[in-house]
Amino acid sequence: MKRLWLLSMICFTPLLTLYGLDEVSAQWIVNPCETQSLKILMATYTFPKLSETFVINQVVGLIEKGHDVSIWAKTAEENKVHEAVNAYNLVAKTYYGELPPDLETYDVVICQFGPLGNEFLHLKQSLKLKAKLVTFFRGFDISQYLYENEGCYDVLLKKCDLIATNCDFFRKRLLALGSDPKKTIVYHSAIDCSKFPYTYHATSNKEVTNIITVGRLVEKKGMDDVVEAVQKVLAKGKNVHLTIIGEGYRAKKNLKKLVAQLGINDSVTFAGWRTSAEIARYLKESDIFVLASKTARNFDQDAIPNVIKEAMASGLPVISTRHGGIPELIEDGINGCLVDEGHSDQIANRIIYLMDNPDLRATFSINGRRAVEQLFDITKKADELSDILKNLFFVRKPADNMDTNLNDSLNSIQDHIASFHNNIKQQSDKIKHLTHDFHRLTDENQKLKTENNDLMTNNQKLSKENQHVSSENLMYVNKNQLLTEENQTFHSENSKLVGKNKLLTDSYHMALTENHAWTTKHQELIANNQELINKNQDLINKNQELIRENEELLAVNNKMETQIQEASVILAG
Repeated sequence: MKRLWLLSMICFTPLLTLYGLDEVSAQWIVNPCETQSLKILMATYTFPKLSETFVINQVVGLIEKGHDVSIWAKTAEENKVHEAVNAYNLVAKTYYGELPPDLETYDVVICQFGPLGNEFLHLKQSLKLKAKLVTFFRGFDISQYLYENEGCYDVLLKKCDLIATNCDFFRKRLLALGSDPKKTIVYHSAIDCSKFPYTYHATSNKEVTNIITVGRLVEKKGMDDVVEAVQKVLAKGKNVHLTIIGEGYRAKKNLKKLVAQLGINDSVTFAGWRTSAEIARYLKESDIFVLASKTARNFDQDAIPNVIKEAMASGLPVISTRHGGIPELIEDGINGCLVDEGHSDQIANRIIYLMDNPDLRATFSINGRRAVEQLFDITKKADELSDILKNLFFVRKPADNMDTNLNDSLNSIQDHIASFHNNIKQQSDKIKHLTHDFHRLTDENQKLKTENNDLMTNNQKLSKENQHVSSENLMYVNKNQLLTEENQTFHSENSKLVGKNKLLTDSYHMALTENHAWTTKHQELIANNQELINKNQDLINKNQELIRENEELLAVNNKMETQIQEASVILAG
């Protein structure tokens, strides 16, 4: 049976050559005769971790493809976990600190982040493990860590079985470090589009436009730029509210301080860490998504953050930066907006522009969802990763009862066939997309024809109106000449008034001088009056003394008169 299959493959070889499919083009497409599942160890620093959904999505995707997946992590950090962790009982599948006792039975070890790749390469060599080693480079490990540890990956890039990264931006850096192009691939992190249902965000009758940003509160996420942009939007009279999802103690403290300094406490909400389901709800209720990624001072950089994919899948118009791998997803003006790193003014301008242009928001909403579905859907990416790992493990595996040369030929032919099938599938997908685009363009063309007819009708109306306007314009020209003559007359009269005004100004200055003199005299009179008041007060005081003395004398006089009367009575008796 195998010989018959081999002959049939040989018959197809000229056809493969005709299509120009060589061994390199089919390098990472699985050998179609190999359907066994793999025993896989996923190695990471912390598991489960809310900010690293890409690890959970890879694990779940491989489990769904029938592979036996275990996890190794150094620590378990968080109590709050994504829904998939419990749904697939992933904590029970995790080894913390200690290696699996049956490590030698694993087929593939996937290391998340370059430094872990170094550790497991040493293990593989020292324990002589059969497992193929795959290392994923994701961000800090190919930026900040590399800058701080020059030459740290020299051995890994030579000895690792497969080097993967999540954007072409980092792949180019790996190639510049000496990684073999044939074993250095881009594998984009996947998201589950079904968990982020599409919502049409083009129009909004709400009084407040809700802006959302999601990510760890670290410098490279540019949260400070988003806050400053929101303040600038508010300063221009736009009513917006910013929700920040994510944590980071020191950065959060600094962000809250910045919000207070800018005086926008009532317009910013810090929502903390959220699960995927909670984030999906926040995205659905928002109007614009912003992520202002930038190169941090410690040289830490981003690839294509999953939160951007989640926002686009949800139908949100997205504003982000020309940073890392982000431009590989966002086409400026097609499915989102791109601005320069560290420019909050550009972010503010794009927010206002999107608020004022609902048609553009609609375009970004539709194109964004389509791009994510085509490039990052978890089902497609799980198939792709499964095929890559199978091909890595099973490639050139000697067949029973076949000599080495025949096996090499068989593997080569299988690669050609796989590549051929893949090419046909890709062409078929392209045809589907082209057909879809053709129908869409046909509909749009019909719509444009209708609009063109309407425009022609409107143009005729405008032409008639233009003639009427021309007549009115001539009338206005004549009126303008009359107004010009009147203006000259007014100018002459104004010159006269200027002369009169000068005379009045001089008179005013003279009156002001006289007023100053009168003011001085008035002040002198006030001083004299005050002196007289003081003297009068002295006289009043003396007069009161005289009155008191007079009263005393009167009392004495009355007393003497009484005594005289008494004496007169005595004398008379």
